[in-house]
Amino acid sequence: MPESTATEFPEMEKILVKIISSQTLHCQWLNLLSYLEFTGSRKIFKTQQNRYIGESVLKHASDEARHALLLKQMLGRIQSDEHYRFYDYKHMICPFSGYRYMQSLDSMVKRRLQESADYAPEFNYLCYIYVSFVIEVRANWLYDIYARLLAEAGLEIKLDGIINDEIRHLDQMKKEIDVLDKDQDTNIRFFLAREKILFERFLLNLQKAIVRK
Repeated sequence: MPESTATEFPEMEKILVKIISSQTLHCQWLNLLSYLEFTGSRKIFKTQQNRYIGESVLKHASDEARHALLLKQMLGRIQSDEHYRFYDYKHMICPFSGYRYMQSLDSMVKRRLQESADYAPEFNYLCYIYVSFVIEVRANWLYDIYARLLAEAGLEIKLDGIINDEIRHLDQMKKEIDVLDKDQDTNIRFFLAREKILFERFLLNLQKAIVRK
């Protein structure tokens, strides 16, 4: 399996510094992260057939839902405004672009795997594994930067539990891919390259949103 690391975007750190320095932006950012974790949990249950919903899938989906809750609780320690109780797009930063990033990953992986009949018996499950893999690669990179900047800013928001879960999820996805896909090296390089394009689009929209705020 090729090295599973996310493409570096140096501007991410500057963006997060600006977000953390503004209470409103920070709350909207945490609400977005919570929303995306919730979306991930929901997508797992929506896409998996009964035969694949075993202990590992249930654990993964429940972890993502728990992360959504933890991020909401972190948000509450910064700002108790009632607006942030729900996932109202008005109270998130760049919500549509974040959601589109996840949807586009889904579509990209499905199109790629549909090109080969070899994946037909395990198609839905392998799509879930690969989408999860690519998201976990990016999440590990992003949460590491965010956690470091939170510590440097002296904020009492700890991401250790979430980060440890994401590392475990990534290891789990790697093991599944090893078993299910003989063409994993080619596919992983393809998926990570396409994810870079999709994440860069999200990042540009995030920069524009911060300027408008």
